[in-house]
Amino acid sequence: MKTKPQYSSQILLSTNVHQRIQYRRYGGGAYTYLFEYFKHRLLRQGISEAQWDQIVRTNVVDLLAWYVPPEAPPIPKNYLQCSICEKYFEPIEGEYFTKFTFIYCGTKCLRRHSRQKFAPLPPK
Repeated sequence: MKTKPQYSSQILLSTNVHQRIQYRRYGGGAYTYLFEYFKHRLLRQGISEAQWDQIVRTNVVDLLAWYVPPEAPPIPKNYLQCSICEKYFEPIEGEYFTKFTFIYCGTKCLRRHSRQKFAPLPPK
């Protein structure tokens, strides 16, 4: 670092903590290892405090600044067709009804077919 300071903008540091045993409470170095131990080692090697701040803060922010989350894909919907009014509707649990092989978009269509004593529908 002290011989090639131009590379300090390209360095990222990580603790690589990915198992529970690496947490401090289980005897590992944890997330603070970089700041409690590794920082002092680098400072003894001759990097400046400004270079340290660039490595652990500025470089990370610059890396993540370009990211724009992608647009959420539309949720696929399987529409059902009401057996009585023949309209298509989104099947929301508790808002539509079924009886035998009939599908009803709401209570109005269910009641209408109920008054017909659930007679078979005429062919189309």
